[in-house]
Amino acid sequence: MQKEVQPVPDGARKQPKTEDALYVQSVEKAFRVLFAVGRNRAPMGLTQLAAASGLDRSAAQRFSHTLERLGYLRKDPRKRRFAITPRALEIGAMYLGSDVLVERGRPWLSELCRQTGETASLTMLDGTDVLYLLRRHADSVTRARVTIGSRLPAFCTSSGIAMLAALPRPAAMAVLEASDRTAFTARTVTDIPALLSRLDEVARDGYAMAVEELFAGAASIAVPVLGSAGEPVAAVHVTFACDRCPPEEARRRFLPLLKQSAQGLSRSLAAGGA
Repeated sequence: MQKEVQPVPDGARKQPKTEDALYVQSVEKAFRVLFAVGRNRAPMGLTQLAAASGLDRSAAQRFSHTLERLGYLRKDPRKRRFAITPRALEIGAMYLGSDVLVERGRPWLSELCRQTGETASLTMLDGTDVLYLLRRHADSVTRARVTIGSRLPAFCTSSGIAMLAALPRPAAMAVLEASDRTAFTARTVTDIPALLSRLDEVARDGYAMAVEELFAGAASIAVPVLGSAGEPVAAVHVTFACDRCPPEEARRRFLPLLKQSAQGLSRSLAAGGA
């Protein structure tokens, strides 16, 4: 049975205690409350919010009230439940409007979507996840619930595997060991030796393909975007339905276009000093 994937923002996860004298734990707790509400996808009562954020009820009440006053949460006066507001979009919009990778990636991703007729995405590696920075949808496909800002596990996604394969082996190994290697489908590879063997193959071939490892009936193919020192700064990938485009056909049709996009974006970043 396929497990439902629930992309979760990293900010929703409780951070380890730090000895950093400049670290302000109140800020961390405020973000935990904000992301707990956003992650739930439905209004939350105070007790539920306290449990989800890892705070006691009194602290959850203070932080949720403050976020409500700031306009990031709204509270239903009758049901006394909190929901996230559109103002939270401003945080992501500030990043999307200022990041060089996103700016340079837009034209390449739009062209990749046009040429392939499939949904094209730009992701980066962040911890054990891939983080979606850009996504261009093809009109003919059913859209999965993956949007800009979504996170998916790196170990079982084509873009994650493509970037991990471009990392030094100790760094890739650290990511795999830290990952919650859940089997989302019968085809998900979770064994570390098998994953390491796969990274060797991907490093040799220059691309990664994942077939029904995360979602039944869906596959993707990815190529890493490399920085000036050969490090993976991102990956471009296209997603397609297996019943409409068999993986071998996708490899033949999409791989040259993906390589062209990834290499072009790498050159654009280098030319701009990024």
